[in-house]
Formats: sequence, structure tokens, C-alpha cells
Amino acid sequence: MNAFNKLLSEFSKLTGLETEADSDNSCSMETDGGVIITIQYLENTDELVIFAPVTDPDKFDKLDYSVLKTALELSYNGEGTRGNCLGIFHDAIILSKKYDTELVNAEKLADILINFSDTAVFVRNALVASIGIDSEESDFNNDFNSGSTAEFNLAALSV
Repeated sequence: MNAFNKLLSEFSKLTGLETEADSDNSCSMETDGGVIITIQYLENTDELVIFAPVTDPDKFDKLDYSVLKTALELSYNGEGTRGNCLGIFHDAIILSKKYDTELVNAEKLADILINFSDTAVFVRNALVASIGIDSEESDFNNDFNSGSTAEFNLAALSV
């Protein structure tokens, strides 16, 4: 069992959530805030990459100036992203961060995921607002990410 599978097993025992690595050494889950978070293990560097899309190409016709400007403003010194990175992948803005696997145990992973989820929701809402959509009144939050592989109950992670 590699370090990632061991970590996921311990995380599952801690939270009661079923987590399992796929063939790409990754595991995805959906938060109560409607964000799909993926944890991927990079075996060659022994790092975890945690990432989530914070825009949806179906909802954002294009990444226009206002969206990109807001993303860059949030990224300035990591202040609006809590030190996470923003990048573009397949016409979506992705929030991500790397962690040394040796420094992450199940409890730390739970804390990381709670904070990451909160940040992803904040960033997503700021980007939605930049195109003039009220995220509370739109269907954006309701179907931002569909087809998740697991429900991720943040209340279960209050450790």
C-alpha cells in the first residue's frame, strides 16, 4: 500500500467517508458547498495536489477580462486564495495547492480540505460576482459541479 492509499484509508476511518484512489492516483469528492475537490498523489515527488474548478465553462461563456482580473486580484500575494494557486485548465479556472505527503496525516488532511473548500467557495463566488451574477440567486451554486464521485460532508470533518 503506497503512502496515498494509506492516507486515504486513515482519512476514511476518521471521517466515515468512503475514499479510494482511482487508477490515476486521485480521489474526488463534492463538498456541501457544491465544489468538487480532487486529491491527486504525485508518486514521483511524493506530493499531494489538491485542486478544484472554481469556474464552469458551461456557465462562463469565456474567461473575459473581468473574470481574469478578479482572479489575478485574488491571487495577489495569495491573500484572496489563502496561499492557494489559481490557474487555467481546459477553459476553467482551477484553485490548487501542493503538500508534501510526509507532512500530511488524516487529521491534517481533514483540516486542509475544510479550509480549501471554504476558499474555493469564496473564490468561486467572487468570480461569479465579477460577471454580474448574484451567486445566491442564480442556479450557479445548485449545479456548478455535477457528477461528483462522493459526497463530502464538512460537518463530519469537525475533528
